[in-house]
Amino acid sequence: MSTKRLTSRQNRTIKHFIKVIERPEKYAPHGDMLEGEIVVEGPRPLGMALERGAKVRSVLVTEDFLKDDRHKEIVEALLQKEVSVNVVDRALMKEVSDTKTPQGIIALCRVRAYSLLDIKKPGFIVVSDGVHDPGNMGTMLRVSDAAGVRYFIALKGSVSPYNPKAVRSSAGSLFNINTVLSKREDFIKWCEEQGIPIVITDADAKESIYEFPPTGREVFVFGNETTGVSREIRSHASKVLKIPIYGKAESLNVATSAAILIYEMVRKIKSNLSR
Repeated sequence: MSTKRLTSRQNRTIKHFIKVIERPEKYAPHGDMLEGEIVVEGPRPLGMALERGAKVRSVLVTEDFLKDDRHKEIVEALLQKEVSVNVVDRALMKEVSDTKTPQGIIALCRVRAYSLLDIKKPGFIVVSDGVHDPGNMGTMLRVSDAAGVRYFIALKGSVSPYNPKAVRSSAGSLFNINTVLSKREDFIKWCEEQGIPIVITDADAKESIYEFPPTGREVFVFGNETTGVSREIRSHASKVLKIPIYGKAESLNVATSAAILIYEMVRKIKSNLSR
């Protein structure tokens, strides 16, 4: 592993890190550009990226991080892949980092998103339709990964799954799941052509998620934090379900709703398969 000490914010490598962090939507996969560059911060997400074969282009690391035995494994993984590692002091790391308390390592990775045409054997799919908060996006990715979901579709208008905060919130799960980018109209057409039912949630729905028998071939769409699922998706939904609220809470956070529904559906699907 080659190491180089960087001390100036004006260094070309440092400036490029800052550009990608400040304008992630420009450099990350988006629209028809399915390949792009993203920032991955922290040992856990970066370790997951390395495990899944992501192309790590460049790394910034502090001396303290390198000396910490807890990080020996990830340092060795970078060594094996001959990644260029740049050592910076804590002040410069804090200036570059997108977090209040940097974890001592940050990387630029080359990643590829998928299109609808890349989906083989659809199965259970989770969809973001206008989710704006990167924390919610990352949590939905993490829950989907934990539940064994293979495909996650982010419709145009949603925050990018490759937003640095979303990547951190996913705790590396972004690299374990096939992330698809699509326009809303293309997604609706694809569902119709594939004969895949669209399922959404609404507090006023008559049927509960606990009453619905999934086949394992639905797409479950979660909408914007304030306005919910878009009118276009709602008009093409074949099923509207509610998550019962037994207490006095007015509503559920979209990531919480996703977690409840995803695990309930997966539980039922696995139960049916075991019979």
